[in-house]
Amino acid sequence: MLGKGLLAKILSDFIVGFVFTKLGSLTTQLILYKTVTCKLKKTEKKMKIEFQEEQKFTQWWLWLILIGVGMIPFFGIYKQLIVGEKFGDKPMSDIGLVIFSLFTFAFLALFWFMRLKTKIDENIIQMNFFPFAKKSVKWKEIKSAKVVKYEFVGYGIRLGSEHGTVFNTKGNKGLAIELKTGKKFVIGTQKANELTKIVEKAILQQNL
Repeated sequence: MLGKGLLAKILSDFIVGFVFTKLGSLTTQLILYKTVTCKLKKTEKKMKIEFQEEQKFTQWWLWLILIGVGMIPFFGIYKQLIVGEKFGDKPMSDIGLVIFSLFTFAFLALFWFMRLKTKIDENIIQMNFFPFAKKSVKWKEIKSAKVVKYEFVGYGIRLGSEHGTVFNTKGNKGLAIELKTGKKFVIGTQKANELTKIVEKAILQQNL
């Protein structure tokens, strides 16, 4: 009986020692993992450059005009298709009026859903002017980048400015980019100060 008790104690001590050894090893690994992860996160946070902006047409006077235009087919459909009176001095056919109305509503919907989205990080500049244009350039492809104030050229996509093609929804400030290929374009912005800081930081890191 004594031999069995001694054997059980030895086995018990071995198991307890083994468990504590493994727990200690796991604890050490966990501490090391957390330390490395924390350092990586700090480094990533330090290196990360991020800017996001979404713009759309919000000018009250523009929507006043668009709503006024949109009321024309509404009134025409009501008068010609519901009341039964011809609409206008040279009235269209019922089918022609419906087609005209659909085109008008599609035009209004286009302005409603149109978006200029900009996203910038430490590797790339992305621009999406839905649904017309989309650009994505890496910092290493860029010769120069700076926030500029340009002369009013209109809204949407404008060609022929001194900074190249302009993509904007309002205002006269934007990120002017010149690629190493010589191509130029401007992405409009309503966050000029924030964007300037991001671009300056990127230029330092990329040695542009």
